[in-house]
Amino acid sequence: MRKISEILCCVAILCCALSACSDKPATVKVSSFNIWLNTLGGKLPPSQTAKVIEASQTDIVGIQEGHIYEEDGIKHDHVPEIAESLGFHLFNQGEGHYILSRYPVVDSTASRYGVKIQVGKDKFCWMFNCHLYYNQQVMKEGYPVFLTGHFNKPSFLDWTQRAADAGIHKIKVEWPATKAFSEIGMNDSYRTIHPDEVSTPGYTWTPVPSEQEILDRLDFVLYSGCKVTDSFITGESEATSDVVGSPYPSDHRMVTSCFNF
Repeated sequence: MRKISEILCCVAILCCALSACSDKPATVKVSSFNIWLNTLGGKLPPSQTAKVIEASQTDIVGIQEGHIYEEDGIKHDHVPEIAESLGFHLFNQGEGHYILSRYPVVDSTASRYGVKIQVGKDKFCWMFNCHLYYNQQVMKEGYPVFLTGHFNKPSFLDWTQRAADAGIHKIKVEWPATKAFSEIGMNDSYRTIHPDEVSTPGYTWTPVPSEQEILDRLDFVLYSGCKVTDSFITGESEATSDVVGSPYPSDHRMVTSCFNF
């Protein structure tokens, strides 16, 4: 509860400080991508994961499941290789989380949960990946803030009464994690662009479903302090995705959103 209160305070500071940003507009694409056991899960080479990221034309990617995995006595850490092949800067947050950026990383929080990225001469943003953590000094700077991650829980914006009436979900559920972020001013970029949860569910889970699998949207790009102009899904086929990468290397589809600030 204390952490949620601290985050709420930080967002309030952000809203009051946005005038600190440059007036010259910037356009940035931000993605969330679970790479499935450091690319081992899909049994495809790391180069295929890089191709999927490249196909999205994204600028900043929050990577999950980038832990070093051992297979047949060999340790695999493919995220640096992927970043190098894309020509992206790499920031290792620890615990299997990485931030890949087309633009240079110029600062980070002491905890390494978030990084400050310079996207133009006088243009910066803060990027967090997966962790429910913010820093008051970050908010005082007045730059846009992004949070990416697979929360392993759905969104309250999807499990609505309307979706239940349509038979997509059995009941309405106000999932607490996404609800808490919404209440402190962090917006769901995909649902902002695609507000109809019935006609455009935006499933990111999963390209490899079992017979009894529940399809859902578990991967998010949240934002504050800027305008979202587009949001799309990259996955295995035109039937499920806006951008196709085939063969697809992960058990999560990637979500990418475009922002102006």
